[in-house]
Amino acid sequence: MSQPTHYFRIGLFVIAAAGLAIAALILLSSQELYKRAILLETYINESVQGLEIGSPVKLRGVKIGQVSQITFVDDIYQTDHRYVLVRAKLFFSRSKSMAAKGLEEQLAREIENGLRVRLTSQGLTGTAFLEADYLPPQRYPPMEIDWQPDYLYVPSAPSIITQFSDSLQKILDKLSQSHVEQMAVSANELITNLNVLITRDLPPIMTNVRAVTQALPETVDRMNSVFRRIDTIFVEQQYSVEEILSNFKSASRDLKQLMDQARENPASVLLSNPPPEKRNPE
Repeated sequence: MSQPTHYFRIGLFVIAAAGLAIAALILLSSQELYKRAILLETYINESVQGLEIGSPVKLRGVKIGQVSQITFVDDIYQTDHRYVLVRAKLFFSRSKSMAAKGLEEQLAREIENGLRVRLTSQGLTGTAFLEADYLPPQRYPPMEIDWQPDYLYVPSAPSIITQFSDSLQKILDKLSQSHVEQMAVSANELITNLNVLITRDLPPIMTNVRAVTQALPETVDRMNSVFRRIDTIFVEQQYSVEEILSNFKSASRDLKQLMDQARENPASVLLSNPPPEKRNPE
């Protein structure tokens, strides 16, 4: 009786373990059971370093698929272009399968509105993923292709790193083509002008400077002599000037007294002697 009971317990354990494994598998893949994959492809004209099969495809940060193939376009299509072909699986819920039937027409409208995919680096790890977003369609037109895509085609846009590198290269090209050449022309003109100055204009200038320098001591001596004569004249005439100023002051004082006398007694100015004073009778 004990032997059959032992096998029965083992059988129950095996059945329970298998049931748990199946349940876990169903839970882990439940999302995939309710989704179906749609293939799309894009072409990238830059390095796809860091992008691998299985890398996510995101729409504004939300994962909508994963990369399924990475190769060159001339391995798949007859062309001379050296673009990198990237194919990806996009997942859609089965509940929306009716809307997915018109996906090609809807995708064409979204592309006209600026839907593009581009390579994006993920942090500092070096890994990359495809990012789908809406960009200005006039600034990022679809690349030129000469084949018919096998799957839904979404145009690509340059990555931010590539755009930065291109902008920096354009700036360097402009500097090298315009400013550097202009600086070189200006430097040549400066050297030419200096050469003309040294060989033609500078010798006469130096001759005039030399002549002025030689005549400078004599000029200084003449100026000193003039100053000495002026000082001598001023010393000699100092007494005369003081006497004139003293006489002018005396004359001014006498004139003031005369004017005061004329106001008080006008007759005294015309008569030699003043009239006798009248006395009051006692």
